[in-house]
Order: sequence, then structure tokens, then C-alpha cells
Amino acid sequence: MKKLSIDGELTVSRAAEIRTRIVEALGRGEGIELDLGTVETIDIAGFQLLVATVKECEERAIPCVLSGPLSSAAVGRAGDAGFTGAQDAAGLDLLTLFRAYA
Repeated sequence: MKKLSIDGELTVSRAAEIRTRIVEALGRGEGIELDLGTVETIDIAGFQLLVATVKECEERAIPCVLSGPLSSAAVGRAGDAGFTGAQDAAGLDLLTLFRAYA
């Protein structure tokens, strides 16, 4: 399984760069772990990228792990963006959250 650590911003300004890293990892046909533990800022483009990654992994039967936890600011943004359940941050299962929207 390929582990990709995403730090700092997961926003529109970095979405293309991060997507390239994800596509490269998925191109190997192995599983992927996205470590979101040091993501400080996330916007709707970042959430869309995570949902698309989960969906693609499921369609291709490739294991996908989202590890964290997300910062409290990022969890707040998830709730603001309409990801229901995001405000219940204690023990938040990120994969389950984003799989619901995939």
C-alpha cells in the first residue's frame, strides 16, 4: 500500500498537484493510504478530491485508507460543506464519511 502524506492545505490551489500524486499511486494498482493528519486547511475542492479518490478506488477494487485525524478546523469546514456527521468529530471514520458521498 502506498502512503501519501498530505500536509498544510488541501485546497483548490493544491488540488492538481495532490491529484497527480494520487493518480501516480493508483496507477501502480496497489492500495493507497492518504494521511490527512497534518492537513490544516481544506476547501470544497479538497473534499471533492477525497470523494473522487474513494469512488475510484471502490470502482477499481483498490484498497483505500484515509487516516487522520482531521484538524478541528478541517472538521468544521466539512460540516460547513454539507458533509453530515462531520461535526461528530470524536472518532470520525473518514473513509465512511467520504464513501457516503462517493
